[in-house]
Amino acid sequence: MMSLQQLDMAHNKVSDEIPDRICDLSHLKNFTYSYNYFFKEPARCLSIRSHDDRQNCFPLRPLQCPPVQCTTFLSKPNSCDSNDCIARPPPWSPPASVHP
Repeated sequence: MMSLQQLDMAHNKVSDEIPDRICDLSHLKNFTYSYNYFFKEPARCLSIRSHDDRQNCFPLRPLQCPPVQCTTFLSKPNSCDSNDCIARPPPWSPPASVHP
């Protein structure tokens, strides 16, 4: 993966932060991650020769999704498998300690 030159993640309804490691790839010349719901991108992603971050949820970037659309999508966590996207089960938490 260190020699990766192009990465296209557009139109996948992906959300979260873009991992720093992606934008650290030394040979990456074209990174397209438009039309998703990313809400944080490392500054170094903006220095990639060709990048497309349109229609995400970056608060200070131009051509982003409307804030209400981001809030609606991000407030409903999803999990996608090979069949479809379904609501994620609540995160597991350890049982409360019981003191007699």
